[in-house]
Amino acid sequence: MDDCSSTLPLTSGLPQGLDKAQMLSLIDSIAEPLLVTDGKERILLINDAAKRLLGAQLNITPAGVLLPFLDCRCTTTELPAYLDIVMNTGESLCFSREVTTATHRSEVYEFVYTPLLTSDGKVEGVIERARDITKKTLMENRLDEQEERVQQLLHYDNLTNLPSRSLFSQRLNAAIDIATHSAGELAVICLDLDNFKKVNDSLGHDVGDMVLRQVSERLSNCVGVRDTIARLSGDDFFILLDNLLDAEHA
Repeated sequence: MDDCSSTLPLTSGLPQGLDKAQMLSLIDSIAEPLLVTDGKERILLINDAAKRLLGAQLNITPAGVLLPFLDCRCTTTELPAYLDIVMNTGESLCFSREVTTATHRSEVYEFVYTPLLTSDGKVEGVIERARDITKKTLMENRLDEQEERVQQLLHYDNLTNLPSRSLFSQRLNAAIDIATHSAGELAVICLDLDNFKKVNDSLGHDVGDMVLRQVSERLSNCVGVRDTIARLSGDDFFILLDNLLDAEHA
C-alpha cells in the first residue's frame, strides 16, 4: 500500500470544539468525496462531493460505499478487509487502483482510509476519501514513456536498435572492471563493411539501411547473450566478447 498520510485532510480524528454544522461546512470545503463512518459502518458525516458522486445510491448503500460504487469489480469481502485493518490497527490505509465504472469506463482513483479517534486515542470509526487521479496518472505515464524514449535514443542506434557508442562504452568499462578483479579475459572486435559507400551511392540509402539491419541481425545471432554488438557510426560495428576462457575463443 502507498503511504499517503501527508495528503490526508483529517489524520487524527475530527477537530475538537466544532458542532455538526461547523463540521459539515469543513468537510464540504474538501473537493474530493469524503464520508465518516462509525464502528458499526453507519454514515456519520458526508460532504457534498460524495453526495454528488453517489446520487440516488446514497440511501441504499452501506458505509464504505466509495470503493464498490466506483469499481464494479470490488468484491464483497475486499472492502470490509480494508476497513477492518484501519479499525483494528488504528493506522491509515492508502492505495491507488484502476477502477471499472458501471458504464465500463476505466479510471484511476486513490482511496484513503483514516482512523477516527476519540480523545483518548481509541478508534471509533473511519474517514473515507476517494480522489480521481486519472489525468495525473496518464500524465505520469506519458512522462515515463518520454523518458524511456529519450533513454532509447541515447543508448541505442535508431536504425539497427543495437547499443550505441555510449552504451557500448559503459558495458566495456564494466566488463574491464570485472575481468580485472576476476582475472578473466574479454575481447573487442572492430569491423566495417567493405565497399559500403558504393552500395549507398549506386543503390541508394534505403538499400544501404537494409544492408545494415541485416548485418546487425546476423551478427546478433552469432554471439552469446552476455556479449554486446554496437553500431558506432556508419558501417562501423564493435563486438564485446565477455567472460572468455582464453584468447582463442575470440
